[in-house]
Amino acid sequence: MKLKTLLYISAFLLVVISCEKKDNNEETTLEPITIDFSSFNVTEKNTTFSQGNISMIVTETLAEDCAEGYCAFEFTSTGLILMPARVEINLQSVTGISSITIAGYDNCAQNCTKVFFYDADGNVVNSGSVDQGFGEYSISFNSGLGNAKSMAVSTCEGSVDLITIE
Repeated sequence: MKLKTLLYISAFLLVVISCEKKDNNEETTLEPITIDFSSFNVTEKNTTFSQGNISMIVTETLAEDCAEGYCAFEFTSTGLILMPARVEINLQSVTGISSITIAGYDNCAQNCTKVFFYDADGNVVNSGSVDQGFGEYSISFNSGLGNAKSMAVSTCEGSVDLITIE
């Protein structure tokens, strides 16, 4: 009787331990997040707005943008028009990012619409630009996002319509 009880207890513990190991090794996947800029109506620069737990702000352009010190923008039924301005997106609440895609319209020259990813200290960890100019664009980043805590999209004349985070 004691041996049978010990076998049951051992089998039970073995099942519990193997289940715990399996749970610890499971990868969590991020449900895609789509930011649709046509749903906002902010009129003042440096005003925080958010979608879910992602906060954003439209600010003046910096030296790394197409022109420094400007902030003209408008939210429309299709997205956020920047002329010039930059929109900064806080990514600190999002974990497990594998890709980010930005879609919009570039009404500026080649490499005018730019995207920057920053770490917690504000250092650029990845960047890119729309290389075709003048037309609809979609630019994707599939690497170099592990340390990204924020991102910014800037242009002298164009729009940001959607950002998809996966």
